[in-house]
Amino acid sequence: MTVHTEQFYDDYNVAAFTALPAAYRPGGYSTLTKGLPTVSRVLVLGTAQYLWNAVYYDDRGNTVREYRQHYKGGGTAGANNYDDVATEYSFTRQALASTRRHYASGSLSVTVKTENTYDHRDRPVDTWKTLNPGTGTRTLIARSVYNEVGQLYRRQLHSTNGTTFADSVKYTYNPRGWVLSTASPKFRQTLLYEDTTEVAMRQFNGNISRQSWRRGTGTVQSYAYTYDRLNRMLTGTGTGSKSETVTYDRNGNIATLKRDTDPVWTYGYTAAEGNRLRTITGGSGTYLYDLNGNMTRDARQGINITYNELNLPASMSGSATATYTYDATGRKLRSVMMGITTDYIDGIEWEGTDLSLIHMEEGRILPSGIYDYVLRDHLGNTRSGFASDATGSAKFVADYRPFGTVYNQGSIPSPKNRYLYNGKELQEGSEYYDYGARFYDPYIGRWGSIDPLGENHFNLTQYNYVMNNPMSYIDLFGLDTLSAENITPEDWYNFNAEEDVIKIPEVEITSNKGGTDWKGITSDVLTAFEVGNKTKEELLDFAVRNNFKSNNTRQAWERLTRNQQIWRQKRTLGKAGYTYLRGVKIVGRGVTGANVVITALQTGGDIVDGRYYAAGARLTVSGIAAGAAFIPVVGWGVSIGIGVADAVWGDEFYNYVEDTFGN
Repeated sequence: MTVHTEQFYDDYNVAAFTALPAAYRPGGYSTLTKGLPTVSRVLVLGTAQYLWNAVYYDDRGNTVREYRQHYKGGGTAGANNYDDVATEYSFTRQALASTRRHYASGSLSVTVKTENTYDHRDRPVDTWKTLNPGTGTRTLIARSVYNEVGQLYRRQLHSTNGTTFADSVKYTYNPRGWVLSTASPKFRQTLLYEDTTEVAMRQFNGNISRQSWRRGTGTVQSYAYTYDRLNRMLTGTGTGSKSETVTYDRNGNIATLKRDTDPVWTYGYTAAEGNRLRTITGGSGTYLYDLNGNMTRDARQGINITYNELNLPASMSGSATATYTYDATGRKLRSVMMGITTDYIDGIEWEGTDLSLIHMEEGRILPSGIYDYVLRDHLGNTRSGFASDATGSAKFVADYRPFGTVYNQGSIPSPKNRYLYNGKELQEGSEYYDYGARFYDPYIGRWGSIDPLGENHFNLTQYNYVMNNPMSYIDLFGLDTLSAENITPEDWYNFNAEEDVIKIPEVEITSNKGGTDWKGITSDVLTAFEVGNKTKEELLDFAVRNNFKSNNTRQAWERLTRNQQIWRQKRTLGKAGYTYLRGVKIVGRGVTGANVVITALQTGGDIVDGRYYAAGARLTVSGIAAGAAFIPVVGWGVSIGIGVADAVWGDEFYNYVEDTFGN
């Protein structure tokens, strides 16, 4: 049997780990690590090699040092390829500074320092970056300003003196809190719902009826949309001859698609094979699939695709060539696309033997020290940008048809920006987008693999993209459809690395403390627990109520005063657990363009042995663990919920938390 992931706790006395260089085992850190994850390793799929990760803490349980091996160069997971990340915290556990030292072949390749300031409510205000401290310029990449009701009002970008900025983005909202406009001198977007002048196109249910945009003093461009009674987009009509017109079959599959002045595509399906696309008129040949429902033959482009055991693309041949290397959690480590080799190291990318770029919160940093900023729309699409060099000229321009094909693309910056539609990486040659859990083809408006959470979405086809409403919804991971209107920009910018969790029905999103691992969605993860379809608030509330038998029904609990509830929460969960509970943000199905670091909870694996009391102890570290069985993380550090009964919270858990935190 091959071990794919392994997690160790309590101390660092792991034989294979102690054989690594001494740099992985620094002294001077807390020994109060009982019950904390300390060392882990994950298999590089297709090899016999493992990547190690070690986490060190202070006496408050904060992660203050982390060593992470990486796979740069492929072939050998060398001990001299690693990242060393040190983090400092405020008294309220906000990350004040993080320094990442990136080593390749034993040599320090680059150092990135991130510094953060906060206001009286612990909301992020300033984010500073320094590339190679000592020689690089300390740069204020973003300053956040909030309005009277706490919404993000202004986002100021790039300053070296903290006074003058290269750009400033202003946000406006309607009474529902939906974004109406984002406006800067370089890119302005306006969204209309029920307030469009075309009476027949007005949308009163949250669908976007029209968007318009302008770059600088250029011409205003627009796109208008119509929908059917199931809120599926029927037409998207843009400036000039740009358009998409769609019809659907009874299962919700796209039946026909017409784009611009091109001929109508007619999609062919076979009844015996459900919703698998077989043919497109004008295409050559037949789409083929493996037994897991993954598309193995793209008839439109003449591409053959193979998949690994995680149902992630492993190789492509034909009109596009590619090979991909992943670890056992689904994190992409390396790609070779059309002869171009890229190593992905938690937000740092190498192209061949050259350091290519470093992702940051607002775009990317080039090795030369130039900061490339991207300006996004409400879906997280990269629309425009500028550089920090003397000219400050636009580095990227792109517009998109509704289902994601690019048009009106300006000059290509160097290195090429591949993170476009929804902020996802465009694959060279195939023109697919990598969402983490699966690939998406914007030309046909469908996924290439079935929905890993398809059993939770029985009313939708397994291959449909965002319920066929690509202007109002996005999919962060290739797992779930999320409304772009129900969460506003400050929900991303105000993200608290220690306390906040954005909870959607099947996916958990928490901030990465590393400070440099930014690119919309990151892949930095150890392991994750299933947390079920219940929200964390419900699980924690259940635990608290059942620890006080006189108030163990919801009705009795709700009769308590707020102070009485808080006292019981603190008594049961401890201060850290209560703080965690207080920080949980429940947003239903609402998420917008992800200009934020995202990773799964880095918790342990006691649940695999049914030891719920030990899992409950981790409540005070990084969250709450619940589930019937341990499962590997799917793609990009996503923990999947399959529905967990209240019964998992056994007496051992309640006894443990009462004994530990009850005094």
